[in-house]
Amino acid sequence: AGFSQIVIVGRRNDAPAQELERALATHYLPFAIHVPVTPGASQDALAARLDFIRGLAPGDGAGAYVCQNFTCNRPVTRAEELRDLLNAKR
Repeated sequence: AGFSQIVIVGRRNDAPAQELERALATHYLPFAIHVPVTPGASQDALAARLDFIRGLAPGDGAGAYVCQNFTCNRPVTRAEELRDLLNAKR
């Protein structure tokens, strides 16, 4: 199956990020690591250890990236898009 990283970039308490988090929570992904990222200083600190996080942007409020081997697909900003992307990975 390979390991995946699901990165959600956005402010944790904002509606766009929460919507993406809820969409992710509806999927059973035993070989995926969920990485929530808050833009700004927190993202910079995390990027010091996980370089692939550095260039990920929140998009319009929040963005979700599905990554394989630390190479990420284009970001999605809506829950439906994230669900479709995760369903396609099965």
